[in-house]
Amino acid sequence: MSMLAVKSHGKQSDISLLRVWEFPAIFILKKGAILYMAYSEMSDDVYISDIPSVTNEKDRALKEDKIVNAAKVMDLAVGNATGNIPVSNGTLCTNLNAQYLGGNLASAFAPASHTHTVATSSSNGLMSNTDYTKLSGIASGAEVNQSAFSNLVVGSTTIAADAKTDTLTLTAGSGITLTGDATNDAVTIAVTSNGHTHSDATTSAAGFMTAAMATKLNGVATGAQVNQSAFANVVANGVTVAADLASDTLTLIGGTGITLTGDATNDAVTIAVTSNGHTHSDATTSAAGFMTPTMVTKLNGIATGAEVNQSAFGNVLVGSTTIAADAETDTLELAAGTNIALTADSTNDKVTIAVTGTVPAATTATTCTGNAATATTLATARTIGISGDATGTATSFNGSNNITIPLTLGLSGATAGTYKSVTVDAKGRVTAGTNPTTLAGYGITDAVSSTGTAANSIKVGGYSPALTNTASTVAIRDTSGDLVARLFRSEYTTTTGGTCAYILGQNAVGSGVDNYARPIPLATLKSALDNIVSPSGKQLFTSSGTFTVPAGITTVWVTMCGGGGGGASGTAGGGAACALATQLTVTPGTIYNVTVGGGGLGAGNAIAGTGGASSFGALLSCAGGGGGSGVSFGSYVGASGGFGGQPGEKVKIPYTGAILSAKGGDSMFGSGAQTVSGSSEEANPGTPTGYGAGGGGGYAKAGNAGTAGFVLVEW
Repeated sequence: MSMLAVKSHGKQSDISLLRVWEFPAIFILKKGAILYMAYSEMSDDVYISDIPSVTNEKDRALKEDKIVNAAKVMDLAVGNATGNIPVSNGTLCTNLNAQYLGGNLASAFAPASHTHTVATSSSNGLMSNTDYTKLSGIASGAEVNQSAFSNLVVGSTTIAADAKTDTLTLTAGSGITLTGDATNDAVTIAVTSNGHTHSDATTSAAGFMTAAMATKLNGVATGAQVNQSAFANVVANGVTVAADLASDTLTLIGGTGITLTGDATNDAVTIAVTSNGHTHSDATTSAAGFMTPTMVTKLNGIATGAEVNQSAFGNVLVGSTTIAADAETDTLELAAGTNIALTADSTNDKVTIAVTGTVPAATTATTCTGNAATATTLATARTIGISGDATGTATSFNGSNNITIPLTLGLSGATAGTYKSVTVDAKGRVTAGTNPTTLAGYGITDAVSSTGTAANSIKVGGYSPALTNTASTVAIRDTSGDLVARLFRSEYTTTTGGTCAYILGQNAVGSGVDNYARPIPLATLKSALDNIVSPSGKQLFTSSGTFTVPAGITTVWVTMCGGGGGGASGTAGGGAACALATQLTVTPGTIYNVTVGGGGLGAGNAIAGTGGASSFGALLSCAGGGGGSGVSFGSYVGASGGFGGQPGEKVKIPYTGAILSAKGGDSMFGSGAQTVSGSSEEANPGTPTGYGAGGGGGYAKAGNAGTAGFVLVEW
């Protein structure tokens, strides 16, 4: 028998005693805002005041310590998956659907795929990368359209600002005073001597600028271009006048004895000293001043670019004669004497002296010695002759003309004639000759005579024998008596056999009956096939489906192939088995299931998928190609699915050069592919084409899937 006691806020509840007669149980009652649960084995007449102290402690723990920890709430577990009570533990909760997020409805948030338009001159938006590049190229604090002169012309000299904040320094010359006014952005240029004054400038005469003129000049509107180079500072006599604003004005004031002439058209200011009766002293070697006419004459007599203290020869000594320069610009003339030629090169400042003609005969033995650069004849004629294995007539030669010496070869001992075997001496001359008629006469010991049998040779006509389809080899029969070759080439041309198909047949070209296999012309092949079957209908399946035999049809011809095997890393998939126009007996109205095998999936370092089988009901089927292996670096290639399919290949890794990926096996209706890598570290797999071809295998790359098969039904 069980007892449940219930309290509410320390008071005994209305239910003072519950009796459970059948078996102990657990009850949950609620009164007010507190739940209490109790379970104990008690006698039939125990009341709340008699509950043991341990039960009271449990009640206190439930209420005050809040130790309740349920595994589920309303039969829902806590977690991050669909159907869980969401918990914040750092893992994304799936399919969580809440009406509010951060107190906001979904309409307050933008979808992940939202976009913004680019900002224009009339509407807000995102900044484009072009505008960001333009903004990055503008310096902080830059102002628009600052007006300034980027060049200052003084006479014929142009002073250009080298930077946007370049400084132009005004230096006071002799008799000039420069006064800078940084507060008012002004420079006063004045003559320091004689105390003379100038009249105000007018439209017809130069003079001082009045305050009204300065006001008018300061009010000239700006219109300079963006980023125009200008002087931000002007230094006058050590005082720096800085521009305070982007459109600030620098005022040039003509001081005493100074005339300023502005040329707005050519952007020029002319600063001139006015006379008004004052004078200047002449310049001396120790003091600046005016240049006198004598000084001007002397200056004009100095050539442009003349150098100080230029090094030169004032005298030229020829033998015992001295030729002295009479003036600073005197000229020394070189004259050509007898048999002398002078060649002047003004570009390279060079004179070439050469001997011409014939040197006059010497009057004594000591008059002329040495070797002549050129001569008409030899001083003493020489006799030139030829002897030895060849002889020639001795001939005199003095150098005045060419000579010809006829050459006669000595006899070698051999009689003139034609020889098949000759004897040659150490000098390369034929000394004897014979015409042998036997192998022994030629000294040949390893050949067979015309009446003998040829000995075994490792080559025939220079070509080695081979059982495989290797290029430039002689084909030999294998143990089964078959020949293996990649291609057969017919001797028949279009004039004798017509355009030929890739099928051989006996007595296909020409007349007569024999057992020779020849190419069959396309017209002959088409005619023969037309006589075999002329289908009235056909249905191609590139995916699985059903075929219902048309009324009155009892025979169909089915062509199909399975799916190609997938390629792997290192090996390729195999080609699928194929069937060609296989004749099947069917019943009209019968429905046959048609299965089209899919291509096997490619793999990396694993075994690739096998191609699926294609079938026509239970009457005909073709297996798919085997999958390649990427385990242990391509332990085996994808096998052929059967008739018409070729196995896959392995990756070809040469000692040097590019890597060839593994070629997928061909089927009768599809081709595997191979790629050539430009790297020695990896190669991409080839992509197969057509039906039932094996997927290519890569090198350090996963292989490609094979191509799917097909089923063609004709009736």
